[in-house]
Amino acid sequence: MAARRRAFVGALAVVVPLGLLAVATPIVARRSPALVTALTIAVAAGGITAGVGVLYRFSVGTHVSARSVLPGALGSAAGTALVSVGFGAYVSASTRYTAMYGASAGAVVAMLAIYFAVYGVLLGAVLNVELGGTPGTSTKPAHAAVLPGGLAGEEQGRSSMQGDEDGRAMGAEPDRR
Repeated sequence: MAARRRAFVGALAVVVPLGLLAVATPIVARRSPALVTALTIAVAAGGITAGVGVLYRFSVGTHVSARSVLPGALGSAAGTALVSVGFGAYVSASTRYTAMYGASAGAVVAMLAIYFAVYGVLLGAVLNVELGGTPGTSTKPAHAAVLPGGLAGEEQGRSSMQGDEDGRAMGAEPDRR
């Protein structure tokens, strides 16, 4: 229960500000000189990387080193930057948002940007898991787990049911993984 509470607090403290940062970065960058724009982007990328790294580090129940969460945090920062730049370009090129949504156009654009920025954070977490940066997780399929009888899940399934040459039950759909 404590791990879930810690994960929720970490998500609330990091993901929401990251989404707001994704919306605010193009606005600040558009109204600033080139040097301030470069500094803003560097600070935003560093802030996103640090924030997501903290989220990844403290939202799991086991010890995770900072080095192991870095690939996902950098990927998340890159994804959030792409969302920010993409939505900034789209909103500046689109003139129909205000006509369609009226006064709530800004809220609609902000919600969409936050939605896609959160996907970047989730994809960074998936990257960490796939690279093996999060202990206690496995990308091994569940059917390959060793069962109490000493046989792997697939082998036990073959020995306990009639099936075809692939070990599937007659009439079962093939595994499309």
